[in-house]
Amino acid sequence: MEIIQFDIDAHSGIRCPISGIEINFQDEDLTDYINDTFVISVFLSIQPEECAIGGELNDEWMQFYADNSDALDMEEMIVNFPGPYKAIEVVSCGMACGPLRDTAYYVVPKDSTIEFVPRTEIGEAAP
Repeated sequence: MEIIQFDIDAHSGIRCPISGIEINFQDEDLTDYINDTFVISVFLSIQPEECAIGGELNDEWMQFYADNSDALDMEEMIVNFPGPYKAIEVVSCGMACGPLRDTAYYVVPKDSTIEFVPRTEIGEAAP
């Protein structure tokens, strides 16, 4: 699967080309944002063994993860995940008791057009 990377400082999310729904990458309740959109699943690096949020690929991902997690790191698993998909890689960084880094992969059909939502100012999405 191809991994699409982008500048998270310049873009706040993506817009579904079918429904027009904007998916904000900073929102913690992903299922509210991906329902009725072209996002098939979201794989999270923080709990990869049980996360295929959105559900359509849940069973396939859990089996693929169980079969490959000893031999491949998370990015290698995304690249090698079978099927006609591509993934948008979203890296989040923060601070708690120390530095935090998490990666979410938004999985969409391979032939999808991806429209990134630009930020008009830091921390503000464009209308």
